[in-house]
Amino acid sequence: MANFFDQFDEKPKVEEKNFFDRFDQGDERARLKEQGRRSVEESMAAPPEYVEVPSYDPTGVYIGTERVLKPSRADALGRGALGVLPFGEDLGALARSQQSGRTLAQEKMIMEGEREAAKEAYPGAYLAGQAAGIVPQLYLPVGLAARGATALGKTALGAVEGALYGGVTGLGEGITAEERLGSAATGAGFGGVLGGALGRFAKTAPKAPEPPPASVQAAERIGVEMPLYAATDNMLLQRGTKIGENMPFAGEPVIAARARAIETMEEAIDRFLPKTSVENAGEKIRTGIENWMNVKSKQAAKDAYDEVTGLFNNPDVTRQLENTRNAVAEIMARQAQSRLGSTPAVDLVMPAVMAKEGLSYEGAKNLYTRLRELRDENRIKGVKSADVERLYRSLKNDVLDIAEQAGGEPARFFLQRADRKYAADMAMKEQLQKIVGAREGRVSDEQIFERLYRAAGSKSSADAKLVSRAMRVMDPEHIQSFQAGLMSRLGRDAEGNFSPDRWLGPNGISGLSDRAKKMIFKDNPKQLQFLEDVTEVSRAFKNLNKFGNPSGTGQTILGGTSIAGLFVDPISVFTSIGGANLFTRAISKPATAESLANWSRRYEAFVQNPTRATANAFYRAGLPLSRMLSAELNKEVDINDYISPSAPK
Repeated sequence: MANFFDQFDEKPKVEEKNFFDRFDQGDERARLKEQGRRSVEESMAAPPEYVEVPSYDPTGVYIGTERVLKPSRADALGRGALGVLPFGEDLGALARSQQSGRTLAQEKMIMEGEREAAKEAYPGAYLAGQAAGIVPQLYLPVGLAARGATALGKTALGAVEGALYGGVTGLGEGITAEERLGSAATGAGFGGVLGGALGRFAKTAPKAPEPPPASVQAAERIGVEMPLYAATDNMLLQRGTKIGENMPFAGEPVIAARARAIETMEEAIDRFLPKTSVENAGEKIRTGIENWMNVKSKQAAKDAYDEVTGLFNNPDVTRQLENTRNAVAEIMARQAQSRLGSTPAVDLVMPAVMAKEGLSYEGAKNLYTRLRELRDENRIKGVKSADVERLYRSLKNDVLDIAEQAGGEPARFFLQRADRKYAADMAMKEQLQKIVGAREGRVSDEQIFERLYRAAGSKSSADAKLVSRAMRVMDPEHIQSFQAGLMSRLGRDAEGNFSPDRWLGPNGISGLSDRAKKMIFKDNPKQLQFLEDVTEVSRAFKNLNKFGNPSGTGQTILGGTSIAGLFVDPISVFTSIGGANLFTRAISKPATAESLANWSRRYEAFVQNPTRATANAFYRAGLPLSRMLSAELNKEVDINDYISPSAPK
């Protein structure tokens, strides 16, 4: 038996021409073109399809049928959706009546006929439109039944809610008032029965957990355990914490939690940037700035001027220094009037001025460089000679003329650009000398750090520019050393001990301008976020100080009393020293503990709205907190035992 695939390997009896060759015949192409033209003409000439739809008079009486254009599938979709939306057809009829001049009732009757025609023509599309129209109604607010406390209450509330929605939906159906009221009654009845049947099973949707306070989020990012008393905004808890801190034995948990948090904050800062001395930071700053001044800037200038010589077609061309000769003549004439001799600057350029053959570019540039050095030395010493400035500008013009003669306009342009770059670098050097010193001689490394540190804390624009220039010329390792020196200084006392109060004080982060912080940390989002997080956590601890007792009389006043006066009755809790200790233990726990956070929220809700329901909720929130404390103390503890008797048990 032959292979099955062999039959496909046989060559056709008549060899077919190339596919494209068939269309090269003129008569075949003309025939196909004519066939396409006729097809389009026939489709355009086809009469439109009509359908019969029922028609009604303004009173709703059927009066026969009316021929209308057969609807499309898209029309069927839209009419299906409009038909199930409450008052959807009413709104559509109202819009159409504004254009047609017919009444709302007449338009709605016409729409009913069109809807029936659409349903008959495309039943599938019509049903799909109805399904789409139901979707928005699924998002209508429901949940009244879930508020019922008992099954009977949920059933009753569900029936009310269902009847309300059913009645409103039914009211949008029909044309006459009687029809609408009848539809509303029917809808309310069915909705009430269905809502009551389903309502008894309704449950309150769980609330989305509230995000923790900003201070807690900041503490988590930097790895600090934030105690509840520092994170809460509840002034009563804050006040109770501060007073409890001054009570014998009771204040130990508060003090320990604060010390632990501050210690971890300091550790986080040290991890962020390891400590370094101001002397070491100053040495790195000096190295970074002087390396730019003495090496990098000079190399950049050399590269810029080498770019000019690379454009020369005739590098050996010479030219007399006409501009410089004129400047020398003016200076010597003025000197002669005062019976004065020559000046050092004139003596420097005089041989070149007297040379009949002039100078090449290299010769003129070397002379220009030497005169510029003399000018810069005078400026560093604080001396500004008018004669030197006059000769400097004149010689600069001569060098530009020689460069143009050697390399054309491009050479002149690039030489001017190199001069501008050199002038900008010299201005920057002059400013940076305010940090590393020059005129007053060598300064200590500590002084260098202090100068840059003071500039970072200044609000003046000149100091801000100085910080910006220093950050621009230093390498990353030198900048990091300065950052580390800052972090070793900010928020610390003379012994290097960190505290939130000092961090927020004038010698802390507040001592740096926002602009300086962005320049020093190079707009690094992570580093800037870390500084903001430390500030947020420090601010939370500092807020407690407003409830402090500077006179130190808190222990005397509270020695034989309770914290009862600090709270709004009937939630005057922890009326003994033992109870106060439990209170401070609880509020010194991490703010992220779920049982503690819930207890705090229930407490605040009760204080703001003291009802039996909020009191019961607060009481129940104390049970898991009691279990947590019992496990810690290794003995049975019920925190609710310390609540005042007026609170419900």
